[in-house]
Amino acid sequence: MKHTWLFGVCSLVVLLLTACVTHTPNAETPLIQTSPLPLPQSPISKPATPAPPITKDIKTLDDLQSAVAQALGFEKSDLTLISSEEVQWRDSSLGCPQKDMHYLQVITPGWRVIFADATGKQYDIRTPENMGHYIICVNADNSNETQPVDKESFGSAKDAAVNALMEKLNVTREAISIVSVEAVEWRNSCLGCAGPDENCLMVITSGYRILLESGSETYTVHTNSTGSRTIVCEKPEADGTTKP
Repeated sequence: MKHTWLFGVCSLVVLLLTACVTHTPNAETPLIQTSPLPLPQSPISKPATPAPPITKDIKTLDDLQSAVAQALGFEKSDLTLISSEEVQWRDSSLGCPQKDMHYLQVITPGWRVIFADATGKQYDIRTPENMGHYIICVNADNSNETQPVDKESFGSAKDAAVNALMEKLNVTREAISIVSVEAVEWRNSCLGCAGPDENCLMVITSGYRILLESGSETYTVHTNSTGSRTIVCEKPEADGTTKP
């Protein structure tokens, strides 16, 4: 009798354990379905206006056209040259100053080039004189533009400065580029670059301070207004007043 009772208890325990292990929900038991949350969709943005590109390979208008077309996502043939003119700006912004940027307050010769695409939209391109870099100008400031009083004399002064450096370095014209030109009133006839024991006439002398580049070096050249007196100045004096 005792064995029968124990067998019954053991059988009950086994049945309970089996029920716990093998229980599965039936068709009427609701299941909790989970799915990943939808990812937020990024807003569709328009292509940004190209930042002012810079290249060292531009030497001609043809090179410039190719570079600008590539920057705008066009074929070269999609752009038409409308005009190109030689301009001088009052600082190194090329008449296209950017917010929070600082520029050299020197007369900067260069080019304003206008291209148009197939729809007729025009693009205002600014470059320094040597076309070593360019800016696609959106917010032009043409009040920053200036013109030399005597273009012929100004050109003579630039040429004289380049020739003086060519002779000093024994290099070709192609090895020299013009960085900037600043119209200056020198305080004496030595053009702000007096030599040892040199006697200078104390007269105001109009001229230019011209920065030239050859290789990785920059050179300062002082001239009078026509370029008839030109000095490659190794130790420039701070005695020139910039013209307004």
